[in-house]
Amino acid sequence: MIEFSMEIIKIAKRILAEYSLCAECFGRQFALLGSSFTNTQRAHSILNTLLLEYHHQLNVSQDKGEIFINYLDEIKEISIHTNHEPAHQIIRKFEPEWKPFPDFTCYLCNNLFSSVDSIVKQISNNATKYEFSNYLVGTGVNAKILDREDEFRARLDINSGESLKKNINRVVGKNLEELWKKPVEFNNPELSIQLHLEKNQFHVTLTSNPLCIKGKYRKYLRGIPQTHWPHRLCKGKGCEKCNYTGKQYPMSVEELISPPFLLQSQSENSVFHGAGREDIDARCLGTGRPFIIELKEPQVRTFNLYEIQLKVNNNQGDKVEIFDLEFVNRSEIKNLKCSGETTAKTYNALIKSEIPISRRNFKQMIGNIALKVLENPIQQRTPLRVVHRRADLTRKRSIFAIEFRWKDKFHFYAKIKAMGGTYIKEFISGDKGRTKISLAELFGIPMVCMELDIIDIEKLQIPKL
Repeated sequence: MIEFSMEIIKIAKRILAEYSLCAECFGRQFALLGSSFTNTQRAHSILNTLLLEYHHQLNVSQDKGEIFINYLDEIKEISIHTNHEPAHQIIRKFEPEWKPFPDFTCYLCNNLFSSVDSIVKQISNNATKYEFSNYLVGTGVNAKILDREDEFRARLDINSGESLKKNINRVVGKNLEELWKKPVEFNNPELSIQLHLEKNQFHVTLTSNPLCIKGKYRKYLRGIPQTHWPHRLCKGKGCEKCNYTGKQYPMSVEELISPPFLLQSQSENSVFHGAGREDIDARCLGTGRPFIIELKEPQVRTFNLYEIQLKVNNNQGDKVEIFDLEFVNRSEIKNLKCSGETTAKTYNALIKSEIPISRRNFKQMIGNIALKVLENPIQQRTPLRVVHRRADLTRKRSIFAIEFRWKDKFHFYAKIKAMGGTYIKEFISGDKGRTKISLAELFGIPMVCMELDIIDIEKLQIPKL
């Protein structure tokens, strides 16, 4: 234990012999030694231990009438190199006119820690426009500052220190916690505070992290895409063909739903995430499609979702209806996007046959066709209509249930329950052989989907192994 203490004193003396450090930077070099102290407390503890030793030697030397100049110089070294007030006071007992140097500069942080109050004030002023219940402080430090500390520690053989970034994050975070009475949140902070440190200055960036709201929508009108599509010719810039709107389609589910959310949260913009998407000419009915609206840079985080639901449904209810709204964590976006193969979707399709089928023949055919559909997964190569923007892969998809209803000799209905991600139109037409098996193949007649409605989206019950 004595040897350990002596090693700390030895390192402290090496630091004092060559460098000027503030209390935080001095104490940070010993941050791994004890968890119940602040770095300033560590520094004061070590420096006061040295002062006790030097002051004792001064008194002993003085009593004996010996020269004590060396011990006084050691105390002056502490005074000059750490700006430690107790050292100033001891020196003044022997030299009343002694004053600390006014231009003390910390070798490692350039007096950054003396600016903590200014940093906290700037953060607090900038944060007034945001509503938040928790936060996280992060720091970006100029590489030259980090290199200086690395070289400093290597030269003095110090291996018990912590980083400047960790130190400043904790000190600023603690001050903010006392000011705001709000907790630090490491995993999902609502407000992210980033300090950018240069040699002689700092600046602060505040980011209000996204606010996510989950819900479901029904789409009653065909011809509406799920999200905004930039016009193909002008890439969204605006041209004569799109009447200078920059849009391929006049409206989308996203654009019909988003405005009230943006207004209430005072967000800069939003991103719409759907659990899959229906074709533009398909309706989404029944239980609706899950979605998450991700609001960027929100200034307000608490508002009445039911009021927004009523507003959207009253204004857009003939086109789109939303329901089951709730605030969720941003991690839910990934769960939503990865839910394809763990969901089952039920469709109603109106199918046109290129060759007439009598009601009698239809009834004779559908039983055997249904069995073949359900026996084995279908193999679907990426459809021709989307292969220009999606990887050309072959995917296995399952049909869980199928029912048929004759309409007339050229049309019939199919109610199809399929694995999420199944291309239903191509399951009907065969897509020139890219989907096997298909209804067209099984009926032996060319056919095409005329109308398609999604009527149910449900979670698959996957048995636990």
